[in-house]
Amino acid sequence: MKNNDTEPYDEHKNLSQEIYYNNFPLDNNFFDERSKREKALNSALEIRKFEIEMYWKRATYFWTIIAVIFTGYFVLINEGGLEKYPNVVFLVNCVGFIFSLSWFLVNRGSKFWQNNWERHVDLLENEIMGPLYKTVIQKKGIKFWHIHKEGKYSVSKVNQLLSLYLTAIWLFMGLHQLFWPYLSEIECLLWLAPYMTHLLGFGTLIAAILLLVLGKIDPVGQDTKDTFTQNTKDTVRISKRKL
Repeated sequence: MKNNDTEPYDEHKNLSQEIYYNNFPLDNNFFDERSKREKALNSALEIRKFEIEMYWKRATYFWTIIAVIFTGYFVLINEGGLEKYPNVVFLVNCVGFIFSLSWFLVNRGSKFWQNNWERHVDLLENEIMGPLYKTVIQKKGIKFWHIHKEGKYSVSKVNQLLSLYLTAIWLFMGLHQLFWPYLSEIECLLWLAPYMTHLLGFGTLIAAILLLVLGKIDPVGQDTKDTFTQNTKDTVRISKRKL
């Protein structure tokens, strides 16, 4: 009969924090001065760094491809492609939509694995180097309108929302090309024609609001709070993120 405390990964069950630490003991062995927990922490930090590097490499790849697709799309439009090659224009639109949607999903997947290794670091670092990674030091009193100062926005969240916005743009243009010629013949919908640009502008405004609201991040989780004065000028809040 297996011991669940020593072999917790045999079944797909949630691990308690105690069982997690049991798998990474602090005791050194005879052949290695470093404990298993220290080696696990170093591995988690290295893999987290690798995930961040891969995140930006993937972002560069998708940005390049989507920019090329956008360029080709608008070149076709300027050359009268909607009248001469409607199927080709729609095909380019579909490719742009799929690449943008793929970028959005890849952003979510990359963030999932980055968060996974960050949580490992949060759990492993205390006895090795102290709560360095989970401790956040930030200046107090910074407001949104202080545009010359730092802000608590997540780079990955902003990137993720941006990829979703581009996906919505491709979808809007594709649906407009596909259905508007038929809808414009319906008399009760003719009033919409002059407002298509307004509709696109309204969608962009909604996207901007989502970026400002959902792009923010709470780096501390409100676990503990303390303040101290730095160089007698700036009041700083030092906090620990929740696990």
